[in-house]
Amino acid sequence: MGEADDRTMKARIVERAGELGFSHCGIASADRPDVVHREAFEKWVSNGDLGTMDWMERGRRKEWTPN
Repeated sequence: MGEADDRTMKARIVERAGELGFSHCGIASADRPDVVHREAFEKWVSNGDLGTMDWMERGRRKEWTPN
């Protein structure tokens, strides 16, 4: 897919999200996070800031080594 196709797809997704009642919709990169983000995430998890999102802690190793 080219850059123009990517923009069209993003616009379609955002439009459809609005139709479904979402007030906000964003598209994030699937690139692997850098070291700074990893350190911040690890600190966030270690501080217990996950609330009820236990699944994030269980799967956090996959975040950095998905293969």
